[in-house]
Amino acid sequence: GGTIKGKLESHKKDFPVHKNTFLAFAVGKLLCKWDRGTTPSLCVINRTTLAPENTFGIDGNSSPHSLLFSDGENIGYIAPTKEEDSFVIRTFSPVSSPPMSQMTEIPLKLTRKCLD
Repeated sequence: GGTIKGKLESHKKDFPVHKNTFLAFAVGKLLCKWDRGTTPSLCVINRTTLAPENTFGIDGNSSPHSLLFSDGENIGYIAPTKEEDSFVIRTFSPVSSPPMSQMTEIPLKLTRKCLD
């Protein structure tokens, strides 16, 4: 793990940056998290002009305790569930039809080990 060093390729002063902007690169597409209401969405950004092209909603509720990630092929979304100490990981494909269709859903239950 860790940070992958890169270089600045392009800059756009009027790019709509929000408090928790998320940029990802998956299957040749530059994606940006677009916070619009309660449903999270991702926007495909033109890699040359940095202009928004298409916006796709992803299943799930927007939460300050959720996060997005990319493995280079899919977009992952980790979010809390209604159950205490539980999360769900959903993966979405940018190249599916329709785009950003949910591919997998994995429930996670956190456990605590008590030492006496």
